[in-house]
Amino acid sequence: MKRFISLLIVVIAIGVVLGSLMGAREFSVPGDGNGLGTIPQLSISGFSRVAVDLDPNGLAILLISGCRQLSMTTSQEQIYSIARGLDKTMGMRPLPHDLFGNMVGEFGIEVLMVKVESMRNGTYYAKLLLKQGNKILNMDSRPSDAISVALRTGSPVYVRNELMEGYGSDVC
Repeated sequence: MKRFISLLIVVIAIGVVLGSLMGAREFSVPGDGNGLGTIPQLSISGFSRVAVDLDPNGLAILLISGCRQLSMTTSQEQIYSIARGLDKTMGMRPLPHDLFGNMVGEFGIEVLMVKVESMRNGTYYAKLLLKQGNKILNMDSRPSDAISVALRTGSPVYVRNELMEGYGSDVC
């Protein structure tokens, strides 16, 4: 039953993404030749690209940039999904993040990046940025979900510098 609910959530999410892209703003911006130009949501100014890992005890997601590391706790299901994304392994049955990654690819949707943007009341908030043609969608997402999708699609993950400085720890 839990897997059915997860699958149902993925199907609904895909519907929302496709519906949102149909209504997404079209951009025709001169710029770097790929149509991205200087769209504010795509700017990575004030962000650092991070490597994703899991802590050795499997209790947290680690986002690492240089000598700084940001640790995020999440559920065991999310940890498992991220571990599979890091290892590029598939189980006997696909997880919701596997399905989402496959579906966006099948519909010609590119996952541009994940941006971990803020923390409020002890909870991190992220954006999942998608592109289809000249349409850009900036979706709110839990960081763990967005990171799981990014790992499956080979998309970069960025963290706001203030978060790394304020909540990260030195690892060098």
